[in-house]
Amino acid sequence: MRSAGENRWANVSALSGVDFPDDGRAIAITDWDDDGDLDAWTVNRSGPQVRFLQNDLNKNLFVAFRLRGTRCNRDAIGARVQLRLQNSKQTLVKTVRAGDGYLSQSSKALHFGVPADEQVAGGLIRWPSGRIQVFGSVQVGKKYLVVEGQAPAVLQRTQPASQASVKTHTQSNDSADERRVLISVPFAMPQLRFQTADGDDAQVRQNGKHQLINLWASWCEPCQKELAQLAQDTAMLSAAGVEVTAVCVDRLSNENASSDVAREDLTNSRSLGPFEFGYAHPKTVDILQVVNNHVFDIHRSLPLPCSFLLGPNGDLQAIYKGPTTAAQIVSDVKNSNDDPEVRRMHGSHFTGRWSAKPRSARLLSMGTS
Repeated sequence: MRSAGENRWANVSALSGVDFPDDGRAIAITDWDDDGDLDAWTVNRSGPQVRFLQNDLNKNLFVAFRLRGTRCNRDAIGARVQLRLQNSKQTLVKTVRAGDGYLSQSSKALHFGVPADEQVAGGLIRWPSGRIQVFGSVQVGKKYLVVEGQAPAVLQRTQPASQASVKTHTQSNDSADERRVLISVPFAMPQLRFQTADGDDAQVRQNGKHQLINLWASWCEPCQKELAQLAQDTAMLSAAGVEVTAVCVDRLSNENASSDVAREDLTNSRSLGPFEFGYAHPKTVDILQVVNNHVFDIHRSLPLPCSFLLGPNGDLQAIYKGPTTAAQIVSDVKNSNDDPEVRRMHGSHFTGRWSAKPRSARLLSMGTS
């Protein structure tokens, strides 16, 4: 939130560039690159677990103080600094804190932003020991060390701002690999049923081959493109022992559609590829949603297209949210017999070490009757 004056505030999340879909937990503020403005580190429950936000926008001046107590605690926790500006009646106030948020501790240096047309006329420090220390004007653009009872001393920069560099990268939310979730320890899936073009009930076959359950809709353009591409790669999928069952969700919103219309729609759908086609039962989608909620801590409705890769024994191997490719599916099939720790490594988007071994899921049995 940004103050708009007169007790009014504005939500500037999108404008500031920090409107991430992260499940945030903690934030620490510090001048990390020593360029005179404040940067931020955030910790998330979701990925990425750590995010660095480098501030290169604010070109105003600043002055910063690091306090050291002698009669009070050395870190001067609880000390309060008040600054007087030369051309304004406004007083700037900051306090040294030990922990200023949930599971977070920002820098103990007190950082004051100063308008470009202002100078610091002076200020005072209220130390936890009860001492009140007054000091005169200080130069903007500098960092000062203030030892309790002594005049402010200029701190040398750790490095010139022009030499400070941080490696950056652009985050993309469109990567197919980021939408793919490889199940470390595959678990048995409930029976999945669908309705054929003849109106008969059928279930996903377990014939010793991998099965790709693809949810799609006739009005979904990415679904059409994905099925068309998978159809072109049928030979690749067949060679890897993968069969595709394309389950249309159109009738979930129009359950009263006649069987003749349904049969005609599915007949037309077969032009998209040599796959098994059918209509989804509401309970089938409910089951897949429950499975999704079991795998993901953040529960969101299944997108379209969405695919579930099952092993020869009907166990869940991978989930693809959004369009996927035959090459990715075949790669996951080839790695399906890897150890759980290896599968977890292949499915991770970050390098690092794990504190525990992969655990088998305990999915409650879900009937379809």
